[in-house]
Amino acid sequence: MTEPVLPDVMNKEEVAAFMRCSPKSILNRLARGTFMPLPFAERPYRWRGTDLLRWWRGEFRDAEEKLRSRARRLRAVS
Repeated sequence: MTEPVLPDVMNKEEVAAFMRCSPKSILNRLARGTFMPLPFAERPYRWRGTDLLRWWRGEFRDAEEKLRSRARRLRAVS
């Protein structure tokens, strides 16, 4: 399978289309602390194309699991 070609910088809507989810789900997962890759800029949110390609290759799997487990622990405490 060939790698997708992505622009250098992508906005929330472009990331949502690439990841096949809604922009609202990206915001919700960012608020819960479970969305990877993290944006490099906020208001408006921006992502690097290279970070999204690394996510697509599966290089963030360990980090995603750590984020999810930390979010579960924080929810259990509150």
